[in-house]
Amino acid sequence: MRVDFNGQVPKDLSSPELNEDVCLIDIDRSLIVLCDGASESFDSKTWAAILANKFLNNQAIDPAWVDDVISSYRAQFDCEKMSWSKQAAFERGSFSTFLGITYSPSDNLVEIIGIGDTIALLLNDDKLIDSFPYTSAEEFAKRPLLLSTKSEHNQFLLSSDFMISHKKTWRIDKENNPRLLFMTDALAEWTLRDGQVENSSLEKLLQLSNFSEFKDLVLSERCLKNMRFDDTTLVNVIFGGE
Repeated sequence: MRVDFNGQVPKDLSSPELNEDVCLIDIDRSLIVLCDGASESFDSKTWAAILANKFLNNQAIDPAWVDDVISSYRAQFDCEKMSWSKQAAFERGSFSTFLGITYSPSDNLVEIIGIGDTIALLLNDDKLIDSFPYTSAEEFAKRPLLLSTKSEHNQFLLSSDFMISHKKTWRIDKENNPRLLFMTDALAEWTLRDGQVENSSLEKLLQLSNFSEFKDLVLSERCLKNMRFDDTTLVNVIFGGE
């Protein structure tokens, strides 16, 4: 497994530190995690970062796992020193998508846990084979499921079919030249909207050779109103070769 491209374009170019997309990669252990903090919630960047770091340490996603992350998050803040408005925002909770990827080289399996509208795409050469957890651009019109710092919003984790709905396994050796793309929602919606047509969004992504080209593409599509104005992350992973 090799990361062929990894880049982020923040929604506010003048304040990249406000980017709420968090991507962590441990290439030695074949782990990738991508979280997109929800802008309307309290300090979602910190929440997304803690979620991502927790996954690198422990890939067993369950209610106890999330409760532990919530405890780590709450320990970052002293509510008594907050203004009343910040306290109110803090108590309403923070929210984030979650996409955790584990690759097992021995059996050529990629396992994905997906919560929300951050997605993974499986390609063979330049052909889209599958995507998860969304498969069409229309799905981005609905409110995404998110992990929250408020336990009552995470009840879906207790569902008996949680893993059925939120876990995907891809067998990489079934494809001749497999490639995986991971991306946050604005880029994902744009890609799925016309990823199968000539000179498609998918083709444009695969032609990227450096960050400057990625940035130019995102800014151009934003200006044309083809892509929503949001923090944008792309990770391109290939298999085989050096």
